[in-house]
Amino acid sequence: MHANAEIIRLAYHAFNSADLGGLNELLDDNTSWQTPGLTAVAGHRKGRNEVLAHFERYKTETGGTFRAELMHLFADESGRAVGIHRNTARRNGRTLDTECCITFGLRNGRIAAGKEHIFNFQNWERFWA
Repeated sequence: MHANAEIIRLAYHAFNSADLGGLNELLDDNTSWQTPGLTAVAGHRKGRNEVLAHFERYKTETGGTFRAELMHLFADESGRAVGIHRNTARRNGRTLDTECCITFGLRNGRIAAGKEHIFNFQNWERFWA
């Protein structure tokens, strides 16, 4: 397995385990994260602390039910990776169940950027509204 793929696998595991310390170790100091949409979880976060707070929000606003189950992972030695996963969660009587992919940029063995692409965007927006 390529080293960049292992970093992404570790990040998914840390996220699903609510291991923010583990995620902290995998993120570049100046990492950025983009989430599409018009809801409060949408936007562009810059810096490790903003990105970690964003991930924590996914967990707290869903009572810890938010999961990103990795299905496919592609990575290369140039610092690019794509993770395809299934997001599931429960919140305020609503259920989230949609596939998603994240395009990653890696630098010096850490995640420098992530951009989420939601496949069932209407379900995503309804869930977070």
